[in-house]
Amino acid sequence: MRDIDKELFQFGKSLEILNIIKWPDSVQERFFSKLEQGRITLPRVIISRPDYSAKKRHLRELRKSLSGKHPLGVFLTHVTRSYEHALSMLESMGTKRFTEYSKRLYGSTLPEEDPWATDTLRLAKRFLKAFKRFDEEQLIPPESVCILPASVAHTIEQEVHRTFPDEKLRISLTDQLASKAAASARGVRIRKGTCFAPHDVMQLLNHELLVHTLTLLNGRAQPLRSFGIASPYTTTTQEGLAVFSEFVTNSIDIVRIARISARVVAIDMALRGADFVDVYRYFRSLKQSESESYFSAMRIFRGGHGRGGVVFTKDLVYIKGILQVRNFLLRALEEEKFDHCAILFSGRLTIADVELLAPLFETGELHYPKYLPDWVRNAATLLTYLLSVSAFKGLGEGKKFAVTRAPAKVRVS
Repeated sequence: MRDIDKELFQFGKSLEILNIIKWPDSVQERFFSKLEQGRITLPRVIISRPDYSAKKRHLRELRKSLSGKHPLGVFLTHVTRSYEHALSMLESMGTKRFTEYSKRLYGSTLPEEDPWATDTLRLAKRFLKAFKRFDEEQLIPPESVCILPASVAHTIEQEVHRTFPDEKLRISLTDQLASKAAASARGVRIRKGTCFAPHDVMQLLNHELLVHTLTLLNGRAQPLRSFGIASPYTTTTQEGLAVFSEFVTNSIDIVRIARISARVVAIDMALRGADFVDVYRYFRSLKQSESESYFSAMRIFRGGHGRGGVVFTKDLVYIKGILQVRNFLLRALEEEKFDHCAILFSGRLTIADVELLAPLFETGELHYPKYLPDWVRNAATLLTYLLSVSAFKGLGEGKKFAVTRAPAKVRVS
């Protein structure tokens, strides 16, 4: 099993789904060139499909040789199958089969295809409704502070020294990132030339460093190396955990939650037949800039041509994942399975793996995590936070606050 695990670890390191399916810069340049002429046209994307038949055959052989009974064999089987699906998806770029494999890996907004679809879409729409109400009432403050990348790096380095004193993590600045930051087991990269708001910094700390980097470091201390590498199999849980950490640490803001919620609605539009232009216009209706609307729509149609029918559903995992993580943590605490909360941080796992692998932590075959975010350590506070969200729902809504009048003066005879 260890030899198979080593192969899977190396395969996972070499798999770069997002780099393979991304659209070239020339597509963006052509789109905005037409836009300047007053025309919104579908992007022209040339798709080159790779051939992974040999790699898939080898992965299939590895999977068949794994034990289907031992929990570690079951875990590695799931990881291997997700790699097979990922390769099949990449081989199918530009076709409807690409969408089908994407749904297997990341989910769907169609209830007949994903048991979490209805709740995921409903939660996204609730967040968007709240955002629109705040925006209409002009309650969203403009960004008035610009924190430079070097200052952000310094803040993250301080947290590294506090949380990971024994690790040699590198915090670096780069101009090779599409996102504001990216985490790995080696450290955190921050995009140059970007203005960061105060809440951006806290989001990076809690999302990238104290979840993504933390789970990778804990995973690489496990006897199987596959616990320390990202795979499509674990994406939903890991991104849900990272976004939940933003909520519980009060570091997420309404603009960010609206942005990831809008992507869920846009994916639903695309799965129901909308093309790139339809989705681009949807993002513009939410007051996203032309550039941001292009990138938001591109995220959903990358791997395809933008004409509709080919959809990359990965952006569902943030809202879908936070739903799953919240329910899991609440159930674990209510059932007094406090170790289950910690196990979720012991490597790159899914929620389903916690129950499967819990006995191996008790026997010492797997290791409890060395590193944990502060909010996980205090089970009582975490349970109170989780309960409060549901306990207060519907209570006091619609009630009016009566003015309390001073009592009439009493005449003393």
